[in-house]
Amino acid sequence: MPVRALFASEQRSVSNLWQMLWGHDVPRAPTVVSEMIAGPSNPRKTPWFNCDFIFNFVDWRTFRAERSASACSVLPNALGAELFLIVEKATLAPTALELNGASAFPIGHYATWIAIVEAAIHRALDEPEKLRGKWPLGQMSKSVRIEAAAFARVLVVEGDVTFLYFPHDTTPLMRGKRICLVSRDDARIDCYVDDDTVICFDGWVRTSVTHTDATLVAERVQ
Repeated sequence: MPVRALFASEQRSVSNLWQMLWGHDVPRAPTVVSEMIAGPSNPRKTPWFNCDFIFNFVDWRTFRAERSASACSVLPNALGAELFLIVEKATLAPTALELNGASAFPIGHYATWIAIVEAAIHRALDEPEKLRGKWPLGQMSKSVRIEAAAFARVLVVEGDVTFLYFPHDTTPLMRGKRICLVSRDDARIDCYVDDDTVICFDGWVRTSVTHTDATLVAERVQ
């Protein structure tokens, strides 16, 4: 039985990694059958940032087919932290999404990308039509800052910054009512709420990614 659907940020990562290697859209959105999210090296420090994970789209205990993978670094010009899309080699059906080594880059390395995400969310909340809805706009606005979150994931996947962060919870469970703040060709921003409590922000923002000759090397996080 599937555990859950993918968050919009996770689905965008799957789509971008698929297009990197095979040049067209993924045939269908996979669902998560099982998942494992690693804890941070220092659980007392928040946010729990870019914790490694693996989301299985098949039952790995019985899956025996040959597999191949598409991968990208989690930051431009970075070495030592990668996001993998693993597929069945014969059919190209996605079998897993895996993040390895991302916590080796502290949150400060992501300042540029975090600023892009936060600015996009603030713009979405400032749009006049949002005022006509019964949304907890005050709580949303107070919860935008990623560095103040309990759990956060920010990854640069091809030309998009993908994000998922929970202001109050270190366990990233999909729950509450999903409110779509933005759905365009260049951005998708969702906010999950439970009454007046913000559960999480999720989505992606298209941005310009410049690669340089400089190399950002992973470091040990204390």
